[in-house]
Amino acid sequence: MTDDSQQAIERKMLTALARREYGYQELLDKFSSQFEPDEVREVLDRLTEDNWQSDERYAQSYTRSAVARGKGALFIRQSLRQNGVDEQWINAALDEYDFYDLARQAFAKKYAKPPQEAKALAKCQRFLAGRGFSFDQINHAIHHDD
Repeated sequence: MTDDSQQAIERKMLTALARREYGYQELLDKFSSQFEPDEVREVLDRLTEDNWQSDERYAQSYTRSAVARGKGALFIRQSLRQNGVDEQWINAALDEYDFYDLARQAFAKKYAKPPQEAKALAKCQRFLAGRGFSFDQINHAIHHDD
């Protein structure tokens, strides 16, 4: 590996990381198509060691963004897993939020009151399930009295 290619990889990675947090696997996938994968991994390992890249920060940032978009824990967990984030960082990021309350907020934002008909109830449940909320969280949201 030449110093020039290492510097080019590092420069591109730091530029990407300056814009937003990236997961380790996400950066590896992104830059392995542009550069030699072994070189990318070496530079990425060094950036991770120097704390420029952190899966913990990525999990927190991604979770914060997804919660702001009204997504539930199941959706967030699956997305982070697909991006190669370790389960400990996923759990730590998700533990910061009350997804029962977030499901209730998502429901209240979309629906004025709980549905009375079975068809309307199923529609509400599908909406919240599509957002990534669990069955318990959905039931809590729909049947919660304010």
